[in-house]
Amino acid sequence: DLRNNILNQLNIKIKGSEKTNMIISNTYQQIKNMDKLRCIEYLYAKLEIPSKFKVEYSIKDGSIKNVTYEEDSQKLPISSLFESIPDFRKFEDKEDIIELEEKTNMGEALKNYFKNLKNLIRKENIVKKYSKDDIASICNDLENYILVKLYEKLFPLKKTKTDTHFYNKCCRLDFIKPENIIKDKNMVNENLWKTSMNYINEMDNKYTPADKIKSFAKAFNILQNSITFCSGKNELGVDDTIKPLIYIVLKSKPKNLFSNYNYSQLYLDPDLSKKQYGILLTQICMIMNIIKDMKHHEL
Repeated sequence: DLRNNILNQLNIKIKGSEKTNMIISNTYQQIKNMDKLRCIEYLYAKLEIPSKFKVEYSIKDGSIKNVTYEEDSQKLPISSLFESIPDFRKFEDKEDIIELEEKTNMGEALKNYFKNLKNLIRKENIVKKYSKDDIASICNDLENYILVKLYEKLFPLKKTKTDTHFYNKCCRLDFIKPENIIKDKNMVNENLWKTSMNYINEMDNKYTPADKIKSFAKAFNILQNSITFCSGKNELGVDDTIKPLIYIVLKSKPKNLFSNYNYSQLYLDPDLSKKQYGILLTQICMIMNIIKDMKHHEL
């Protein structure tokens, strides 16, 4: 009895210490995140960048012809950027504004600005106490904050013709059942897949390329986990996930998938494009094209 009581007390102490360690770890992470946010706030208010955006307009109709980013001797605060960037939404009645932004080199100009901004951040004394990964995170968070504020100028307010066409195609194919696309019934878990569909539609509510892709990544991860759980396969290849992914995208009936993809492709940080984000963008593109060209005899 004495031995059992001792072991029982020891077990209680171990569980208590594990809980304490978890609380300490969570608190430390919260403090660390708050510290990084204060650093970002400081950098946003303090940094002045020797640069300017040059916008060329057409004399004929006033449309934007070209946008270039130039390093200039005059140093300007980050807040001045929002006045320098033209409002592309003014032209969305005439054309797809994301295509216009690509054609006028808006994406390239903004990427050059962010590249210059990151170089300046790394020279600041305030970031020297952070690790290399933390500095990259601070740079990305500040970039995302800027993109959120630019969203109402760069992302279309209305659905584009391509988005409308894709949405209507998904609505017409809404009768499709899993067995029309997926041969292996053991892979199917429609209850879990509904959560994946919600995350795909959640892309419309995100304001940065990274957050839009993260939302799609959550949908894809839930899909992978459900297939692994239902089929017992631990290692999944493209052949295992491609058709279930087609199904959940089609059934989610996304309203702005093409715009979300094109916007993310145009403004995603080049460093993130080389990582998982780039792979996910490629998957989104492949799925969109498959559904867009899908014929009844393929079912």
